[in-house]
Amino acid sequence: MMNVIAAALLAAACAASPFEDRLPSVVARMAGTEPAWVVDSGGRWQGPGQLVKTLWVFSRKATGSLRVTGRQLDGAGTLRFQDGGIEGHPADALEIADPWKRSVMPGGASAAILRAYSFIPNYVIYPSPGCWEFTVQLGAATTRIVLEMR
Repeated sequence: MMNVIAAALLAAACAASPFEDRLPSVVARMAGTEPAWVVDSGGRWQGPGQLVKTLWVFSRKATGSLRVTGRQLDGAGTLRFQDGGIEGHPADALEIADPWKRSVMPGGASAAILRAYSFIPNYVIYPSPGCWEFTVQLGAATTRIVLEMR
């Protein structure tokens, strides 16, 4: 019984990163800080092994390669990432040597927005519901983003 109570308190204490409508005419609300953000996936856990479509947004003020990892703050889980669509292979990290060349063009994005941001889609695999922290290393910058999956 004590473990159930402790788990409930930890889940209630998840200090999720705030969301903002930084680019409302282009993408849904996003969490993060300069130079990296993630678009909200809805916060609903879809089951073990399920691919959650995710969009990363990066400021083009940053330079260098990209590495994203993730861990569970209220448990022992680690996130997996699948790049290259549904036929890709899960990995412990999302690594892209040149994320500036991989940007997609979201509808509604003006030329100025495309010059300011890079948009990288991929899939994240959450092994369980809980409080999840992404560590985003983009060149010399490191951003931490916390999301809660219910």
